Amino acid sequence: MRQVKVVSKKYDGSLRDEYETRLVAETDETIVLFSPPGLPYFDHRKGGWFEAPDGLLEIYLKRRWYNVWHIGEQNSHTNLMYINIALPATLQGDVVQWTDLDLDYRVHL
Repeated sequence: MRQVKVVSKKYDGSLRDEYETRLVAETDETIVLFSPPGLPYFDHRKGGWFEAPDGLLEIYLKRRWYNVWHIGEQNSHTNLMYINIALPATLQGDVVQWTDLDLDYRVHL
């Protein structure tokens, strides 16, 4: 698995967060990433580094206005699926970028 950097932005263009994780697969339609529990990420809104409590299979769509995080290693007991309404994601070189539209859907299974 290749290492990539994920950069998310807010709709106004300001940075939301960023982290490095693993690219599992890429097609014409999707970018699939795996982020293990404890992965460090920088939260630009809070101005600091944090550790993600849960392990994620992140599915970013290149032509659709949402992405899906399947929380496979649950430690926080918060969500099992998290859907971000977002602009379509891009993968250029080793950087995945997406823009958060601040609308979310959570699934508690």
